[in-house]
Amino acid sequence: MISQGSVVAVADGQCMMIVDQGKIVDFCAEPGEYIFDTNAQQQVQPVQQSAANGWKCACGAVATGKFCPECGSKKPEPQAGWKCACGAMVTGKFCPECGAKKPAEDGWTCSCGAVNKGKFCAECGAKKPAGLPVYQCDKCGWKPADPTKAPRFCPECGDPFDEGDIQ
Repeated sequence: MISQGSVVAVADGQCMMIVDQGKIVDFCAEPGEYIFDTNAQQQVQPVQQSAANGWKCACGAVATGKFCPECGSKKPEPQAGWKCACGAMVTGKFCPECGAKKPAEDGWTCSCGAVNKGKFCAECGAKKPAGLPVYQCDKCGWKPADPTKAPRFCPECGDPFDEGDIQ
C-alpha cells in the first residue's frame, strides 16, 4: 500500500504499476525513484537522481553507467590522490574537509621525482642512491621506528638483522 508522498523505486529491468480499486492508474518501466502524488496530473513524478548514485556529466546529466545517456561522454577516470584520516579522498596537499596536511610519503625520492620503496626506481630504473641503509625484516616485514638503525633481532619474528634486511 502506498500513500501520498511515498517513494517508489524502479530498478533497471523492472517496472512499476499503481492500481487503484482494480484500475491501473500509472505504469513506469524506466529505472529511477518516483514520488506518488495524487494531486498531480501524472500521479508518479520522478525524483531527481543525485550524483551520489552515479556521476555528473559535464552536460549536467546524472549517469550511473560508463557513458552519459544524454551526450554519450565517457565517465571521467578517478583522480589519483590520498585518503585523509577523516576519510575524505584528497588530490591536493591539504584536506578540504579537515585541513590536515598530506602525510609524507615513505621511501626514497629518485632524481626523476618518483617516490620508491625498493632498490630501484619503478619509473626510470635508476638504482637507489647510496647513503644510510634502510632496514626492514625480510621475514615478516617489520620496520624499526628509525629505519636507518636496525636492532640485532626482529622483535616480531626473532630473525637476526643482516645484509638481507637492507632495503
